Amino acid sequence: MFENIFSSINNENLLKFKENVFKSKKYWISYLVFLAVIVLSIFNINNYQQPFLELIVIGLVSFFGIVIISFFNYHDDKDLYKTAFIIILLFGLLVCFLNPICNVSDEIEHLTRADITSHGILMPDYVNGSFKVSSFVPDFFEKSRALTVLQVSGDTAKINNSMSTYHSAFQQNPFYPYIPQTIGILIAKFLDLNVIWVLWLGRIFNLLFYAFAVSYSVKKSPILKIPLIVTACIPICIQQASSFSIDGMFAGLGFLTVAHFFYYYKSEDFSISNIEIVKFSILCLLLGLCKLSFLGMILLLLCIPSSKFKDRYSKLYILSFIIILGVIGILWSKFIAMPCYTHSWRAEYYKNHIINPPQQTNYILHHPVDFAIAVLHIPNTLLNSSILSEFNTVHSVIPLQSKVYTSGFISAIYPLFIGAIWLIYPKLEKINIFDRIGPFLVLIIIYAGTCILQLISWGMVGHLEDMALHARYFFPLFALIPFIFGFNSVNKKDKKLDLYIICLTIAFLAAFPIKLVALYY
Repeated sequence: MFENIFSSINNENLLKFKENVFKSKKYWISYLVFLAVIVLSIFNINNYQQPFLELIVIGLVSFFGIVIISFFNYHDDKDLYKTAFIIILLFGLLVCFLNPICNVSDEIEHLTRADITSHGILMPDYVNGSFKVSSFVPDFFEKSRALTVLQVSGDTAKINNSMSTYHSAFQQNPFYPYIPQTIGILIAKFLDLNVIWVLWLGRIFNLLFYAFAVSYSVKKSPILKIPLIVTACIPICIQQASSFSIDGMFAGLGFLTVAHFFYYYKSEDFSISNIEIVKFSILCLLLGLCKLSFLGMILLLLCIPSSKFKDRYSKLYILSFIIILGVIGILWSKFIAMPCYTHSWRAEYYKNHIINPPQQTNYILHHPVDFAIAVLHIPNTLLNSSILSEFNTVHSVIPLQSKVYTSGFISAIYPLFIGAIWLIYPKLEKINIFDRIGPFLVLIIIYAGTCILQLISWGMVGHLEDMALHARYFFPLFALIPFIFGFNSVNKKDKKLDLYIICLTIAFLAAFPIKLVALYY
């Protein structure tokens, strides 16, 4: 599928590409000007005292931007998936290397689980309050959290294959989201590299999975390709995919699921067979086991017109899979997720904060009125949450205190840009208002389900207003928003507009590694 991504790289096409760089100059000059504004909005006097690394990163993102914009201008719409792949790969690699050691939320625990998986253990054993892991996890990565390679000395040591123990390993997660990271760890061990390459290669392979998943999603979807690219390139998405977090696979699987729904809904001369229903159900299962509320994505099959199905009994087939996935979700939660959840630092946290999922569930069942009020409070929770402000925010496992450099310009403009793409991006496809109702209900169900799971997992017993929400919980839902709420249909495609959208997308994305340098180096 992706053998042609770099097929244009030969002497003749390189010459044509060079010519197109000059033809695209007004677009990449616009990109550089906007990038300069962003840079000025980020930096303060502290940055200018030792600007060497900042200037290198600015030079790299400037070069990447020129290449991507020229590449996009050189190719037609059928090659959009190549543009998506290159954007994610280039900027994601910068984030992989610049982000400090295990600096992303829970990354040390994800790395621990990936290391356990690299030993062929699919379900970690919790023995005497800990898990058996490679000694480099506690000896180097735990001690070096949130530090850069310029601040530690042990990063140049060879990988120590001896075993030790660690207290947390995401035992409640399935094993398959850690396969890309595991491949990176195994390669680092096989090549006998320095220990830091365990982190870097694990991040890189996680990023590669995300890049391939997104680019395939863009290729698969017959509609809303540009909004899908913009959504997949939200900086927080790239940060999670460029780490050991399973959010990379969660987002990648989510975009694949949405792209398949778009394909089923819009593709002409295509009838959905029962095999396709099975494939979509498996995709939803893999997605849902990463975050249980997203098992509800299978309900999207009920939003597709009956005329699209080959078998007259396909709806019954779909209902049977909905029941199967529901049962699997309940069994997974009861016998795997919940019992394993406290096999970590969460046990002490739960004890100190009076958090008990079974007791909270029991409280909800016996106080339906209070629960109904909490559910009605969800829209207000969304409006007051920091979801939108997180889109372009650097997340650290250790508070940055006085080192936090914020950009009021980005905080104000970026949500407006994303909102404009989701709501008023001019699309050729006309989507009937009645066809939007089903996906809207699915979005509400999954959003409410995610809130409820957070309430049960992290809320104090008897406190139904406490919900910790983060943007990374909702990546796949973001991809549905243009389908549900987008209202600007046009009769003719305007590639110039798409070029400027790509310019802004990568400009905001370029701000992320620059902010990492400003914060940590």
